[in-house]
Amino acid sequence: MLSHIRTYKRKIKQVIFETEKYGFFRLLIVLNGLSFSKLLVYVLKRNRNVYKNVDYKYIVESQSEFTSVVMPFSEKIKKLQNEYLKANGYIMKKKMDIGLCEVCNKTSIFNIDEIEDKEGNVNWRETLRCGYCGLNNRERMMWKKIVDLQIKREARVYVSERLTPFYLYLKHIFPQCIGSEYFPNICNGERNNAGILNEDIMNLSFEDELFDLVICRDVLEHVHDYRKALSEMCRVLKNDGILVVSVPLKLESYNDEVRTIYENGIRRYVMEPEIHGNPIDCGGSLVYTIPGWEMIDYMKYLFKTINCEFVFSIEKGYFADSKGIPQYFLVARK
Repeated sequence: MLSHIRTYKRKIKQVIFETEKYGFFRLLIVLNGLSFSKLLVYVLKRNRNVYKNVDYKYIVESQSEFTSVVMPFSEKIKKLQNEYLKANGYIMKKKMDIGLCEVCNKTSIFNIDEIEDKEGNVNWRETLRCGYCGLNNRERMMWKKIVDLQIKREARVYVSERLTPFYLYLKHIFPQCIGSEYFPNICNGERNNAGILNEDIMNLSFEDELFDLVICRDVLEHVHDYRKALSEMCRVLKNDGILVVSVPLKLESYNDEVRTIYENGIRRYVMEPEIHGNPIDCGGSLVYTIPGWEMIDYMKYLFKTINCEFVFSIEKGYFADSKGIPQYFLVARK
């Protein structure tokens, strides 16, 4: 045992002690021959656990509630997040942070990808990937919500993705979970050569009232008629079933931002084409519409309840956008 300790002592390259204004004490041990992303030891000791006291969660149903409930705290959240990033400059330069992953239920390193939003700022929504489970900011946040719903393990679940780590984790807790991708050259409801189910979310092949839970992550902005997609997901849900949706909303506007129109099999670009990443197509997916609160009002006709939930937590790696608006998702009950 002592020989192993001596070996590690000889390999230690650098010991860095950092004291921070938030009462954090960090010990980083970096070994020769290892990059910063392959730390052997990363110990976080808290003198006082202040970040558990600055978690924010807001549940709103309309644009007026968003304006009156969420917006007043955006500057405070923006300031707090910027102070944290500044205090942890050494860590952020190395493109990683540390926090509590609620998927893995343990302290983890969050990898920070070089993804920018339209203003050139870090797109926190799409990064902060856990070093263990591989899920990013919004994925971990949605996962925690799904777990909190306390849906039975034997529930029937449909998720509009199949080739993602998120699906694999869902399949682990819901054995009857069905996932799909969209392949335009394959008939709806059939499988490709790899056995992956093909589903057009605007025309699902499932029977009525089949699922207890439907999950749709960042798909609605890529279909030319999100109302039809929402109606289909409502159709296949059982009464009292739950729909969980993530979609980039135009929060400052009631009206949708229509970027592309699809009529008679022809696309017409109203605005400059916008492309988002697609796990099964390196060319990405075209954005048709960035919904505004108009979409939430439409959902009120389909579902008994519809809430937009905003979550912010530095400790858990749920960072807000550059304007201080927390990450969010929609939860509807049929």
